[in-house]
Amino acid sequence: MKSPRVRSAAIALCCTLLVLTGMSAACYCVGRGTPAEAAFLPSWRSPTFGETSLAVAAEYAAVSHDSNDVIFVGDSACRHGIDPIEFRRLTGLTAYNLGTFGTAGHMSLPVITGAYLSNHPRPKLVVLLVGIASPEYVSLKGEKRMQQQFVMSYRFYGDAIPGLDSSVFDSLRFFVRTGGKRIARLGKSGCKHLDEPLGEVPSETFFTMRQKIRDGSGYVPLMGHSSKPDPRYNGDPYRVNPDFDSAVRILAKMCADHGLRLMIRFGPTNRSFKNARDYEPLYSWLDTIERECPGVAACRPVLLWYDRPECWDFTHPNVEGTKRFMPTVAKDVQDMLAH
Repeated sequence: MKSPRVRSAAIALCCTLLVLTGMSAACYCVGRGTPAEAAFLPSWRSPTFGETSLAVAAEYAAVSHDSNDVIFVGDSACRHGIDPIEFRRLTGLTAYNLGTFGTAGHMSLPVITGAYLSNHPRPKLVVLLVGIASPEYVSLKGEKRMQQQFVMSYRFYGDAIPGLDSSVFDSLRFFVRTGGKRIARLGKSGCKHLDEPLGEVPSETFFTMRQKIRDGSGYVPLMGHSSKPDPRYNGDPYRVNPDFDSAVRILAKMCADHGLRLMIRFGPTNRSFKNARDYEPLYSWLDTIERECPGVAACRPVLLWYDRPECWDFTHPNVEGTKRFMPTVAKDVQDMLAH
């Protein structure tokens, strides 16, 4: 017969387990109900413009259930170069721009796309649109923490991704942790930091910028020209980063699994860079992707050269450049859907 001390210990242990289970369940429910962007954005400061753009795109992919004929995914060349409202005027097709920025990391492409495809009616086409700098971009050490936080915050809203596959336990742990952090912040600053000016755009807050991005269906226009100097190249051959290649292949398989084709289009590039590099490795890579990934088609000519008045910098069109670019994109999409 068990002693009273053992019985008391067992009862105490059971009570502790019940309390922990209840707390975990409460944290999980709160975590599941936490706005998607709250899991990613820093809780102690105003987000940057880049973090805001990334969070708004991912939030739309993970939470909205809108129907679109075409979705555009990519880097900042997509975010600043694709106007879905003008695209609809030209084609009659609804679209949304899920472009982010290159420093978000290459895996942000399948993470956002997977979240969209899991939470929205199936589109007719997925378009990957990137600038010339994106495929060879190598993340800096200081950017990797933000990239990892983004992947952790949004990978559970969509399809499992090779290399990021996670168990049910991982998903439970993520939402319990998210809920716990949110509960711990109750009574503190809440979301007041999201009402503070964005660092690079002091005239905007997270909420005002989010509304502008939503009103433009993801498009963020660039006015005039950048004051930053363009990079210098000395005929260096183009090098496609293996991480970008891997992300595109995952994206292609994801589209195929959903019965979709993937169209690849490069955004406009400043004409002054036409002879600055050897772009043959890029062309060869595209040929390989098309050959090895059924359902993928790259638009040609691969690179489009625009004059300075239509460029914000060497890899982003300004408003005038976007106006010129949209009829090209419209025709590319219509041709892809017609075949």
